[in-house]
Amino acid sequence: MRKFALLQGAFAVGIAVSASVSGMVYAADSQVDQLGKEGVKLTTEGKFEEAIAKFSEVLKLDPNSADAYANRAGAYDGEGRFRHAVLDADKALKLNPKSKVAFVNRSWAWNKLGRYHQAIKDATHALSLDPESAMARVNRSHAYNHLGLYKKALADCNDAIAKNPNLTLAYTNRAHANAELKHFDNALSDINKAIELDPKRSLSYNNRAFIYAQMGQFDKTIEDCNKALEMNPKLGSAYFNRSVAYEKLGKHDPSTSDLAKAKEFGYTESFNSLTDVHAHETSKEASDSKKAKETSK
Repeated sequence: MRKFALLQGAFAVGIAVSASVSGMVYAADSQVDQLGKEGVKLTTEGKFEEAIAKFSEVLKLDPNSADAYANRAGAYDGEGRFRHAVLDADKALKLNPKSKVAFVNRSWAWNKLGRYHQAIKDATHALSLDPESAMARVNRSHAYNHLGLYKKALADCNDAIAKNPNLTLAYTNRAHANAELKHFDNALSDINKAIELDPKRSLSYNNRAFIYAQMGQFDKTIEDCNKALEMNPKLGSAYFNRSVAYEKLGKHDPSTSDLAKAKEFGYTESFNSLTDVHAHETSKEASDSKKAKETSK
C-alpha cells in the first residue's frame, strides 16, 4: 500500500521566516552604512542575489564587518547556497563570537545540509545570546522534526509563535509535528494559518493535502494537490499524493498517470521518510533555481 508524502516546507519562503538579517553596527562610513542597509532591504524582499552583491561591496570597503558576513550568510541561505552561508557565518563569528545573526543563519544552513545536530547547537547558542529569538526556535524546531523529536519541535514552535505570530514556517513546522503525532485537527489548523500568512507557497498546499488524506478527505487532497501543481508543475510529491488519493477513490487511470509524473520529477516510492522527501525537494528546488539563472544569462 502506497503512503502519502508529507513535506516540511522547503526554503521557498522569504528570509524573514528562516534566517536573520541585521542592519546594525556597520562602519560609520556613510557609503558602507548605506550599502549595508540596502543589502538588508533586498534580503527581506527576497532579492537575494542583489543582496549578496551589496554585502560584498560592504566587505570590499570594510573587510572586518562581522555584520556584512552574517547578513550575506542569510542571503546565501535564501539563494540555496548553504555551504557559502556556513563559510560566511564562520567568518562573522571569528570577527564577532556573539553574532546572534550568524548563529541563526548558520543553523538554517545546517538544516538544509542535513546536519541537524549542528543546527540545534547553533540555534541553541543563538538563544543563549538572545532568548527572545523566534527565528532560532523555528530553525531548531525544523531540526527536531527531522530527528523525530516532535514534542520538542512543538514546544519550540509554540514559543516562536508566542513571540511572533506571523512566522509562516513556525506554523508549518508545528503542522509537521502534529501530523506525525497524529493530531490531525491541530495540524490542519496550523497549515491553514501558514497558508493564510503566505498563500503563494505550493508546499503548504501539498502539506495540507497530506493532512486531508490522513483524515480520509481524499477529494480535498486532490483539490490541494491541484493548487500546489498550479504553482509548481514540477512538484513530484504533489503528483504522488494525488496519485494515492485517486487510488483510494478507485480512479485507477489518473492514479497511474500521476504516479508516472511523480517519477518523472524525481519522486518515487523509495522515499521512506519525511526527511528523504524534504531533502529531495529542497535539492531539486535549488537546482532548478540555478538552472533558471544560467538560462537567463
